[in-house]
Order: sequence, then C-alpha cells, then structure tokens
Amino acid sequence: MKDVFVSGWYGYTELFSGLSEDFEFAVPFITHSLSDIDELMEEGGKNLFAWSTGAFLMLDRQKRPNFENIVLISPFKKFTSYTPERVLEIMIKKFVDFPEKVASDFIKRCGCEGTPEYNPQHFHILLHGLRFLLRTDVEELEWSLEGVKVLHGTEDKIVDVQASRDMVWETDATLYEIEGAGHWIKPDILSKYKI
Repeated sequence: MKDVFVSGWYGYTELFSGLSEDFEFAVPFITHSLSDIDELMEEGGKNLFAWSTGAFLMLDRQKRPNFENIVLISPFKKFTSYTPERVLEIMIKKFVDFPEKVASDFIKRCGCEGTPEYNPQHFHILLHGLRFLLRTDVEELEWSLEGVKVLHGTEDKIVDVQASRDMVWETDATLYEIEGAGHWIKPDILSKYKI
C-alpha cells in the first residue's frame, strides 16, 4: 500500500529528508497538479501526510481521502484568518521582485532546518501558489475527521496553533501540539505518527 505526502508552498522534498523518501511526495502546482493530487486521494493507501497548503487541500475535499492513516500538519481552513491578508499581499508583491529572498525568509519563519535551492523556473508556479492562499476558505468540512491526527507546532509563526485548536473543536480529529515546533515539524517527529 502506498504512502503519500502532500506538501505546502515551497515545500520541496529536502525539507522532509529522512521521511520524504518513504512517500510519494507531491508539491502542489509543482510536481503534481490538483487533479493529480485528487487521483492520489482516490487511489488511497496506508499513510497520508499533508502539510500546510497540502493539509488545506485535504480539508477542502468533498470526501475523505482513501487512506488508513491521515495526518494533517499545520493545517488551516482559511489562511488569512491567521496570517493577515495584507501581510500575504506584501509577500506576493515582494516575491515578484525578490523571489529567492521571500522564499528563504518564509522557510526561516517556518522554523525549517536548511533552505531548498530556489529554482527560477518555478517562479510563476510559486507566485500562483501565494495567490491561491488568498482564496483558501473551507467554510464547512464535507467529510468526517474521525481518526485524523492533527499535528501543529506551538511556536508556528505562519499559521497559529489556534487554527488547529479551532478545527479540532468542531470535529472528531485528535490534536497533537508539538512543543517548541514552528510551522515545519522535524521529519523524525512526523515519522512517529506513521503506521
């Protein structure tokens, strides 16, 4: 059975080294289109890990992904509820002129160890991904989160841990707050939630 990891914006495999090798790794808009990701969810498998924008994509689905174990990492239902829209708009404007710096700053704010090398060929796709975040909004979940594990760092500077607390309050998901972690959670911690 297949294991799938659906990553987030600028969430290349290098960020999850030691874990990403065990998964089919999807970076939305870059390695996989949204329809490719939908196909992976329909095919299903054993473990589904989804980080940030990847977690949003799972929450935005009309039906539950076909996996035995679903782990949502630093999820959000509406990105601008926790990162003000004006901050995201400034990030988009700066990205147009200084994409490498914006990407590097984002990774640092996530609390990541190391920064993936910026690929100029991904400029337009990454810009689209930032604009996509402005439109994210899951008003109502359409599938049960019963049995879903939600991991969120207590020191998240991108999407406050309150996003997961609010979501878990409304669902049957189980929240695991990772003390001292940011938006990015170390792969060795994530691997503990794999079955």
